[in-house]
Amino acid sequence: MLPFYRGTRGHPVGFAHVHGAALQALTGSEGAAAIVRAAPVLMKTLSVVGTAAMFMVGGSILVHGIPPLHHLIEGFGSGIGLLLDILAGVVAGAIVLGVVTVVQRFRRKS
Repeated sequence: MLPFYRGTRGHPVGFAHVHGAALQALTGSEGAAAIVRAAPVLMKTLSVVGTAAMFMVGGSILVHGIPPLHHLIEGFGSGIGLLLDILAGVVAGAIVLGVVTVVQRFRRKS
């Protein structure tokens, strides 16, 4: 089944008034096809960037909670410090994953 609106194939969509001129300048029947085609790549990119950001923020929170480690990492500068924050997040994540895995194995045996 294909969607139709007022006798024309497609979905009715609302846009803000500021986009009117740009939308009226469009030709052809492509619509949002380019966006839909790009969606898998966009989603994959967002998932990788989001995961890296999560490790960076988590590592930074952990490092800031340990003052001697925080001051040590600060001494390396912002670029290397950022990488060390990410590394701290990855290490902490690996430790948590290991603990959860061990606990799950013990629970299954019980």
